[in-house]
Amino acid sequence: MQTLRDAVLKADYAQVRATVSAMRASGAEEPDGAVFEHLSSAGLILLRDGQSGLAVDVFALMAERFPDHPDGYLHLEEAYRRAGRDDQVAEARRLATEVDPVVVAIATR
Repeated sequence: MQTLRDAVLKADYAQVRATVSAMRASGAEEPDGAVFEHLSSAGLILLRDGQSGLAVDVFALMAERFPDHPDGYLHLEEAYRRAGRDDQVAEARRLATEVDPVVVAIATR
């Protein structure tokens, strides 16, 4: 996870892409709170830096690794919106709502 964080902070987007691909392929790492936080913060930094396509990749991985947590889907919804992928925005919201409708209602007021 340190590699992803370092790549994001250095704006080394090729390394971000490679790290996300490697994490997705391995699937070996057990999801935990630290992994969740690293993915969340990396994706948010990418959104802030205008890298919405990479943010989509990071948040999609977050949603895959933590399917029972609505934040991955909510962040993915915003990344899709910023990437102009409007056809996928509603699906991300639907998945977040399916996981936890209360959190989604609070987060989207």
